[in-house]
Amino acid sequence: MVLDGLPRSGLATRRAALQQELVIATVELAKSLMDAGFPQIGKGSSIGSLDKLVWRISDRVYVPTLEELIDACGDDFGSLDKRHYGWLARANRDQRCFAGTPAEAVARLWLMLQK
Repeated sequence: MVLDGLPRSGLATRRAALQQELVIATVELAKSLMDAGFPQIGKGSSIGSLDKLVWRISDRVYVPTLEELIDACGDDFGSLDKRHYGWLARANRDQRCFAGTPAEAVARLWLMLQK
C-alpha cells in the first residue's frame, strides 16, 4: 500500500487499520451511550464518524472520561480489574463487562445498568 507516495510496511498498514477499527468502535459505543441518555458534555471529547470530511455539531458524539463513566455508575459501581487480555468492570449487582480498555468496560457496564 502506498500512502502519500511512501510505501507502508504490512505492520504499519495493520496498525493503521486497527486504529481505524478502534475509532469506529468508539464512535459506536459513544452513540449507544448517547442513545441511553448519558450526558453529552463534560471533561471528555467529541468525535464523529470517519466517513465524513466535515462534522456538524449533530454529527458528533461525546466520549466521556473513565472518571465520568465510573461516577455515572454511582453506588452500583463495584470494581475495575486488569486481566490478561483486557479489563473487567463489575457492579455491586453481580453484573460484569469485559473489554479491551478500562473506559470501554465501564461504559458497557453503565449501559447494562440502564436496563
